[in-house]
Amino acid sequence: MTKNEIVKLKKKIEALLEKAQKEALDNGINITSKKFDVLLSKIKEGILKEYGLTLEEYENALNEIRESKENKENARSLADESVLLELAKLKGLGLKGEKGEKGDSIVGPPGPKGNDGRSPIFISKNPPKNPQIGDIWYQTD
Repeated sequence: MTKNEIVKLKKKIEALLEKAQKEALDNGINITSKKFDVLLSKIKEGILKEYGLTLEEYENALNEIRESKENKENARSLADESVLLELAKLKGLGLKGEKGEKGDSIVGPPGPKGNDGRSPIFISKNPPKNPQIGDIWYQTD
C-alpha cells in the first residue's frame, strides 16, 4: 500500500473506532473496560483484514511514515542551518560576532557625601528658601 492509502486507512479506522465508542456510551457501556478494549482491537483487526494487512504490518507502515516525516523535518532544518552558516561566511562573520570598541561610560562621577555620614538627597522636609541648581539638601529628622 502507498503512504496515502495507509493514511486514509488510518483515518477510516479512527473514525470507525470513535463511532463505536460513541455508540457504546449512548448504550451505557463502560468504554474503559478491558472487554471494550478487546472489542476495539477486534474491530481494528477486522478492518485491516479487509485490506489484506495484519496489525503488525499496519503498525510498521505507520512507523515508516512517522520516521520519513521526521527525517524530512531534520533534513530541512539542517539545510536551513547550513544556508545560514554559508551566509555568515560570505559576510565575513564567524559563529560568534566580533567584539566592538569600548564605548564611553554613561555613569557619572560619584556624588559628594556629608561629613556627618548622612547621604545627600534632593528632597527634604526643610528645603532652602532660594534653591539653586546643583544644591544638595540633607534630610533632617
